Amino acid sequence: MKKTMLKVAALMSLFAAVALTACSKDESAREDESGAKIGAVDGTYTANGVSFDMVGVEGGATTLNGSAVTLTPFAIGKHEVTQGLWESVMAAAAYTDLVRVTAYLDSVMAANPNPAAIDSVTKVAIDSVTKVVACLDSAMRAAAYPGGAGYAPDSTRGKGVSHPVYYVSWSDIVGTSGSVGYTLNGVSYRTDGFCYKLSQLVGGEKRFRLPTEAEWEYAAQGGQQTHSYTYSGSNAIGDVAWYEGNAKDTSHVVGTKLANELGIHDMSGNVWEWCSDRYGSTYPSGASNPTGATSGPQASYRVVRDGGYTTDSLRCRVAYRGSLPPDDRGGAFGFRVLLP
Repeated sequence: MKKTMLKVAALMSLFAAVALTACSKDESAREDESGAKIGAVDGTYTANGVSFDMVGVEGGATTLNGSAVTLTPFAIGKHEVTQGLWESVMAAAAYTDLVRVTAYLDSVMAANPNPAAIDSVTKVAIDSVTKVVACLDSAMRAAAYPGGAGYAPDSTRGKGVSHPVYYVSWSDIVGTSGSVGYTLNGVSYRTDGFCYKLSQLVGGEKRFRLPTEAEWEYAAQGGQQTHSYTYSGSNAIGDVAWYEGNAKDTSHVVGTKLANELGIHDMSGNVWEWCSDRYGSTYPSGASNPTGATSGPQASYRVVRDGGYTTDSLRCRVAYRGSLPPDDRGGAFGFRVLLP
């Protein structure tokens, strides 16, 4: 009985501490706290306990959509940014508390595998901490998604730490209202945007950004190892893509389809991916590291590529181009990051 009461006391102490702090605090107070580990380019990085892989891409001359271009080397995300990575970056404090409390609760439940044998006092304490987990999850999701809790991923479109993030706009990724942290390829990455926050959490003076459209297509083709497939990694769409023909109207865990020639997954299907460029009719022929249009009828729009789980095979082709207003938050639109 004494051990039981000590366990209850520990649970209730945790309940009180978290309920008084994490469920009501302002996320901005701890947004830069991290136990981040610094990885190497073409390696694994960790931000706020969530790891992600970057794949090195050799530069060179290539032809993209009929235009000859030259690209310098870069590293691009092996996978689309996941909901777990997005939430750990955009709601760092609440995410950390949620992981901590959930792990503690799981350990208590593992120590009491038979629910019928748990005494009533311990059960009340466990129920209380379970409510804290729900509170933290709600607070974290509301803080993580700039559109609010109504724009947080849901089970109908695929929800989970390893699913790609969606309901995020180009503006959410680069930031809108914060001060300018750094400017790359003509895009100002602000302190309230995902890329800048990720860079701060990873450390080591890394500056994550969106890929240009040329970088995105080059990586999707397979870079210098390209086999000129119709889709990223294959001429058989079902091998490499979640699309309307097999996705059942929902996103899927990243990396569950075959990778392309460079070991990169989901560059056809799953979710559309934002690029940094303004939309133009094509790439400038002979350009080195092109960064998109500066004027034109759709220059206020930003490029999206890849196709998604709701689209047909045509839109999942490596060569297919699309565009959207930068503030658009769609249920099948995500992204991946790039260095340098």
